[in-house]
Amino acid sequence: MTPSCGRLIAIRLSRSAPNYLWRSQTYYDWNTNSADGNGLLEKIRISTSPNTSEQLYQNYQYGSFANIRIL
Repeated sequence: MTPSCGRLIAIRLSRSAPNYLWRSQTYYDWNTNSADGNGLLEKIRISTSPNTSEQLYQNYQYGSFANIRIL
């Protein structure tokens, strides 16, 4: 699955139904007034369905030079 700007937002990692494993990611808005803006990666989730966080949830925050500040 990809949004209109072409970034990958979800991918199925395993092939055996019904226990599919999904990796989903979300991105910050394209807001240049925020250090977390500019479309940077916000969250990674791994679960058995898209956009949930049963197995893994990582949240990213960035500093003023787009370096990861909080993981």
